[in-house]
Parts: sequence; structure tokens; C-alpha cells
Amino acid sequence: MTAITANAQAVDDYMIPEGDLVYETCPVFTYYAFEDWGQYATIVLFGEEYVPLTDGSGSFNAGKLAKLLIDDNTIHNLRSEEVLDLGNGYALKVVTVDLGGRKVWLELYMNGEYVDDLIVSVPEGAATDGVFYLDIEDEDDVIVMRVHINYIFQGAYDYIVQIQGLWLIDFGNVLTFVEGDEFGELEFSNIGEEGLALQNSDNIILPRASSVEIAQNMYLGVEDNDTLRVYPFVKNGVESGIVSPVFSGADLDDILANEGGQIEFTGLNFPAFYHGTDDNTETLIIQDSGLTEGITIAEGDLIYEASPALKNYAYEDWGQYYITGFFCEEYIPLTNTYGYNADKLAKLLIDSDDTYSLRSGEILDLGNGYALKVEGIDVGGDKVLLNFTKDGAYVDDAVIDITYPEESTWVLDLDGIENENDIVVFKVFVDQITQEDGDGIAWINGLWLIDYANATTVGYDSEYGVFEVSSITSYSIELENDAEILLSRDSEVPIFDDLVFKVADSDDLSFYLMLKTSGSGVQGEIIEVNDVPFTWTYDNFPALYYDLDGNLFIETLSINNIVEYSPYSKFRRAYAGSLRSECPDEVQPRNQDSFNRYPADA
Repeated sequence: MTAITANAQAVDDYMIPEGDLVYETCPVFTYYAFEDWGQYATIVLFGEEYVPLTDGSGSFNAGKLAKLLIDDNTIHNLRSEEVLDLGNGYALKVVTVDLGGRKVWLELYMNGEYVDDLIVSVPEGAATDGVFYLDIEDEDDVIVMRVHINYIFQGAYDYIVQIQGLWLIDFGNVLTFVEGDEFGELEFSNIGEEGLALQNSDNIILPRASSVEIAQNMYLGVEDNDTLRVYPFVKNGVESGIVSPVFSGADLDDILANEGGQIEFTGLNFPAFYHGTDDNTETLIIQDSGLTEGITIAEGDLIYEASPALKNYAYEDWGQYYITGFFCEEYIPLTNTYGYNADKLAKLLIDSDDTYSLRSGEILDLGNGYALKVEGIDVGGDKVLLNFTKDGAYVDDAVIDITYPEESTWVLDLDGIENENDIVVFKVFVDQITQEDGDGIAWINGLWLIDYANATTVGYDSEYGVFEVSSITSYSIELENDAEILLSRDSEVPIFDDLVFKVADSDDLSFYLMLKTSGSGVQGEIIEVNDVPFTWTYDNFPALYYDLDGNLFIETLSINNIVEYSPYSKFRRAYAGSLRSECPDEVQPRNQDSFNRYPADA
């Protein structure tokens, strides 16, 4: 459960009471790739497909799950003593072939260790099946592998077995659950052949502007609104990112005291922040307000500052330019001969000393709709006419005379960029002009470009995540949090886009700053508190699974009840309902292609 202390928050939040967040998943039957084998049961648990341990009668235990590794009808021709690598440490060995007795001796290995063997009789002119049974996790005679043998025959030098049909589960890594076991913030409330049901085992607090992990990469996101707006989402792949050092202590005041009164994040301890040639351009500070807030950053105590710093051009002869890191992205303060504007920013698109050779009439795509065209080359006069365009429209041109190095750079400045004039937006250096097969060639090895067409001005009315602008000077922009920030135990607290505080699940407060770099994942429909009771299925949350052929919603997530919550008062108003999703009485079979997320790797 997401923890909250009694003195941490004075405004109302919402809470899902114990048992009112319900996740259900139904089994579904899939045809083997080798269809003569019929069907087998699968269960999807939070987006991952598993096979429940199943015996020869077809009876399965939904609380004991293994990943499907192979479901394949590819032909494999194996000689005596040959080993077929099945992946994930598993292997199948043809020990020997008895052609006269029409028998094949097979051995199954895991991580190089013998597991089991099987002697399969193969009548002449007929195919046959071999099945490996093992006793696993207190279940007897579990089917772990199937092999279909077409025939055996004698090759030029030895005997050959032809296999066309393989099925294997990861029996060495079985997940086992019983009712009452916890899975993230949920616990198993029902395990049976009709499927699995999980419910929250404790109250789940939904702080504003937070994300609460409920189970295995599935979260509930809560927007920063007075009225509850919540949605489920999953993240694509394993979460990764750029992180700061971890700060730990009894509470926030203890950590701040140990850090000398404030915690400072810069490019030196948080590489996602930009660090110029000699100085930081981004700084984030948690400062000590002198209050005993425990796990709360008070309003105005999280301060972010962005200020320009010098950086060397990639083409070093140009010297240096000013750059600003602004929430982990590189921007250029609009600059002219009088200096820069710290509050007027454009993205840096190109800073390169790569070499380009362009013939007359050739166009160099600079990205974002910008382009440079060589209109003409005067080889004898050492001159080149360049044309700069945006979205195909003419912007400006220049004749570059490379006779004198100081005249070989075209510096393009424009007026009216965020109400500023003579702003340097583009630089290009022409190194030399040559001739080849009668064509002139211009050689460029210096480029610098900002996205001036999408420049922005940071104003006092601008908001960025939890921040509002508190100060703008000629040299910097300062922002501070406009509300308290709760560092809830075992949570992820967003402060701006993918910039978050990650808080550990520990008795002491332990957290770090992180810029998430993984995919954004899949988000479900946003609901408000008055929409409860509510159920998400594939239709409104595509991360959940749907069986097209069986017309079956395999996974459902339901909120049955929400109450207002305040640490200073009792629960007050309930938004309750009676809503349970149920698996159908008969689960329909489906084709393998509709749901096979684990193709054969043999």
C-alpha cells in the first residue's frame, strides 16, 4: 500500500478501499501449432502469457504457471547423438536410433544437466508422438514437452529422425501462487479452473499527480485535479533511465540536515541535466524550509533554475556559444550581438563538424523542415551561392567567397524571432571548392542550426509540471513548486514529464531523481470519481488482452468503490457500486495465430 503520514497532507485525496480494485483473468484454449494434438490451456497474467501446469487428462492448476517456450511445427532432421538447442538452457538429444526395432531414444536436458529420457516407438509408415511428463511443484505427471516424429530412416552414413512438432514450457521456472499470496498491491482471492482473481489487500491511497504501481509494471495514474481523474497504464519494456545518487534518512528533515540544509542536483551528480564547458546550466534544489514535514516537500521548497553556459562549437574555429539545459533538453537562448535572452529559447538541432560534399543543385536536408541548397558554384572564382529554406519556402541566401577564411562562414541572423531582432539562427562553413567530371563541388564541414521557427518564451504565467515560474532575469529562469509534493513510500512522483522522484519501499525515506528513458507504454481510459463502478477491458485499455476468435475479454480491471480520504478526518463520501466481471461459463477455443506471443525459437 502507498503509505501516507498523518501530518503529510492537509487536502483531501481519494482512496480505493480494501477489496475494491479487482483484476480478473480467464483461461483460454489454444490450438497447438501441430494441430493434431488439439488444444492446451493458457492464462494471461498482467499482459504475460503462461501455461498452467497440466496433466495428461487435461486438468490444470491455474495457480502454477510456466512460460511457453516453443510451439512449433517446423521440420528438424536429427542424426544419432545430435543435440537440438531448444533455447533458455533446454536441449533435446537423439541418443540413438534402432531402425530394426523402430525405436528412438530421446533425452531432455536443462542447463546441461540430464532431466529425463524417453523411448518412442515409430511404426513403419506411421508417425507417432512422444510426451515428457515430470513431477513439478507437487503436481504429478505434468506435460512439459511434446515431440511429434514423422519417421525414421537410414541416411548415407547414419540414422536420421525427422521431427515435425515441438512444444515446451519453462518447467524450471514455475510461478506458484495460493489464495492470499500478494502480487504487487494485490492478493490472489480466487484460483481455479475458471481463472484467477486478485484484489487489493489494503487501502490504496491515490495522491494527486502521482502514479501507484498495482502489480508487475501496471500502474494507476492520478492527475493533478481537485476532482479525481485516474487511469491505468503499463510501461513498455523494463524501465530504465538516468538517475541521481540515492538520498536516505529517517525522514526528509533528517536527510536535509545531513546534506547541510539542501539537496542539490546538477549535471555533476545527475547526468540528465546539461553541464556546459565550465558551469552547470540546470540546477534542482530541495531546500530546508525549517518545517517538520516528514515526507513532504513544502510549497516553494523545490527550486529549479536554468541559466545559459558556454559550450564549444563542434567546428572549433567558431569558438563558443551559449546553451541552456531546460528540463533535460538542450536549448539555445536567442542571441544577437547584444547578448542572449535567458527566457527565450529554441531547440538546438545541429552542431556538427562533419564533412558534406554538395554538387550544384544538390540539397542538404537539415531536419525539421530546414534545408540548405547549393544553387551554383563558381569554381574559378572560389564562390558558392547557398540558399536556406524552411518547409520548402525561401528564407535567405548568400554568396560565400572562400578566398578568405574569415569570409567562408555564412552567419544567418533573422528578425522577429519571439520579438527579437538580429538573432543568429544558422551557421555554415565552406572549406573548399573542387571540380570533378565537370561539376563543381562545395565542401562543408561546419554546421550549426536552431529551431527558430518553434522558439518559445518562458513567462510568469508558464507552468511546467509541478513548477511555476518565480523569477526571470537577464541571466536565468527560476521555477518553484506551487504545491506540496508528497514522497509516498514505494511510489513514483512526477515533477515534469519523464522527470520523476522514485521513492523506495523502505521504513526510512529513500529516494532519487530519475529521467525515464523507456517507452511511454499503453494508457487506459481516464475516469472521474463519479464514473465508479468502472471496468477496463481491451476496448478501453489495450494493454489488456482480448481473444478475437473467442470474442472473449481475457483480462479485466475494475474499481468498485472509491472514498474521499484525508489524514485529518474519517472517510467521508463513498462512490460505491456492485460490479464484478465474470468469465463466461464456456471458454471458446481460438486459433494459435490470434494469440501466440511466444514463437518457437528452436
